[in-house]
Amino acid sequence: MWLISIDGGTTNTRLVLIKDGVVKCIKRLSIGARDSLVDGHNSYREVLSTGIGQLLLENELSEKDIKSIVVSGMIC
Repeated sequence: MWLISIDGGTTNTRLVLIKDGVVKCIKRLSIGARDSLVDGHNSYREVLSTGIGQLLLENELSEKDIKSIVVSGMIC
C-alpha cells in the first residue's frame, strides 16, 4: 500500500512517499505554512500539487496507486 505523508512546517514542506511502512522517497519543498499566510493559499496549494505530481512521476505511480495522504505540522 502506497501512502504520501506531507509534513508542512513553518518554512519548508516535506513530501514522503511510503510503501508498506518503508520510506521510498523524500521530496523537500522550499515553501511552508508561513508562505501561505503571505501569498495566499493558492500558491501553497499549487506548489504542493506540483510536488506531489513530480513525486508520482519520478516513482512511476499514478494518483490511483496512493491509498491515502496524511498531513501533519504547521499546515494543519
